[in-house]
Parts: sequence; C-alpha cells; structure tokens
Amino acid sequence: MSSKKSSKKGGKGKKAKADPLDEIKNFAAYVRERRYQVIITVDPGLEGAIAFVTYLQYLVVDIPVTAVNKKSAYDEQRLWEYLRVFLGDDELRPRVFFAIEQAQPGGGGSFGRGKKPCPACKRKPGDTPLTAFRVAWGCAMFQLLMVAFDVRRAYLNIAAWKKHAGLIGKDKESSRLAAQRLFPGADLQFKYHHNRAEALLMSRYVEAKYGINLAGGRPPRREEEE
Repeated sequence: MSSKKSSKKGGKGKKAKADPLDEIKNFAAYVRERRYQVIITVDPGLEGAIAFVTYLQYLVVDIPVTAVNKKSAYDEQRLWEYLRVFLGDDELRPRVFFAIEQAQPGGGGSFGRGKKPCPACKRKPGDTPLTAFRVAWGCAMFQLLMVAFDVRRAYLNIAAWKKHAGLIGKDKESSRLAAQRLFPGADLQFKYHHNRAEALLMSRYVEAKYGINLAGGRPPRREEEE
C-alpha cells in the first residue's frame, strides 16, 4: 500500500506500517477539504489493487484478503470498510468516478490451457476455471457496489487502457516502470507490485477518456461500458 506521502518513521529508524484504512480516510479528507474529483480504479483479483487518484495526490492499496480453510479469499468486510469512506459519504460519493478492469482470465482445456499468453489481458498458460471464478467473483463485488451506490462508473477494456499507456505486448515489469515514472511517490519498489502499478495507470486512461477535471469543474459523464 502506498501513497504520494511516505509513512512516518517509527522507533529506531524503522518505518511504521501504515494502516490502509487510515490512509484512505486521510486521502478522503484531502479530497473533501478541496472539493476535488477522485478516480477509483480497480485491478481485480486476490492479488489486485485499488487506486485512488485526485489532483496532485494518489494512493494505492492492495485488495484485502484473508485465509479461509488455509486458502486466500477476499476479505469482504475489510474491502467494504475501504470503499465505504467514499461510497458511504453523501458529500464525497458524487465526486467519485469508479472504474474496474474487465479481467479476462483463462481456464482449463480449450478455455486457455497450453495457449500462449494474451498480449493485452490476464490470460496465461496454466490458468484454471478456479482462477476465472475467483477473478469473476472479485469483479462482481465491485460492480455490485458501483450499481448499488449509483456512482459514475466504467468497465475498462484491457486492450484500450493498455494501448493508451503504450503497454500492448509488454510485460508486467513494463507496467511497473511506467507507473513509477507517472507516480514517483507510490510504493512500487518490488516486481510483484505490478498490480498496484496497473491500478494507477488505469486512472490516467480514465481521466483522459472521460474528460475528468480532478481539480473540480464539470462532473464526468457516465459511460458504463466501452
């Protein structure tokens, strides 16, 4: 989890581990005080991330997970606590544009096993129906929230946003390096932070495509699908 502002240091020179929920609340306070617009973008999946981007500030957090029967599962309660900061606030909710990537995981048999990776989507050799189910489950949770709270929203085509970012045919490391250039304060230091990177990069595509003025101005138009 990262933001433009680094975490305060704890005792003996070590960085105190920031609570993502506290950082989201602080980010929301910044947006509220300045009456800015905010883009929330989601790279879905158990290893995915959620980015919050406004004028001159950004924050990215990992999608919360927990252990169920010794296996990773979405922590729905914690996820709702993250998103409720914006979606449950009558003042902030109209300032939100929420976008989720239309993930396209592969599966077994003819659905994806043994095939070459898709250059623009998440399909890769060895993906199984269980992989597809987990990603679809995650996507559905976010989609339900977007509809239930009637926020301005978009479902992002993977090839479209990656083309905008110049990432078609490139690997995950290219996404991380691109995000480091655009969001130099984000915590993207490790290669496994590529999902954080892609959540952040999607926000730039949303900002350009939907004409969002993060510093204020007219509300962004609603387009549910591309």
